[in-house]
Amino acid sequence: MSRASFILEKVFGGYQSPFTRILLQEGDGSSPDGTKVAPKGTWLIIQYPLDPTDGDIYLNTDGSTTWLQVYNAN
Repeated sequence: MSRASFILEKVFGGYQSPFTRILLQEGDGSSPDGTKVAPKGTWLIIQYPLDPTDGDIYLNTDGSTTWLQVYNAN
């Protein structure tokens, strides 16, 4: 297995186009961890103008409600 295939399998659940599954969470700066369900490898961007969380980026790590913050815009 190539390194790229390994990352796609482990991080994105085998999904070959990881940047086509991107969610926007608008008007709410709270973490999606424990509340928002999505397939493993889905990205989520916080869009909450004038709040320190605006632009934060999360990645779903389990295909359920576990999210890892990968970018803190603050």
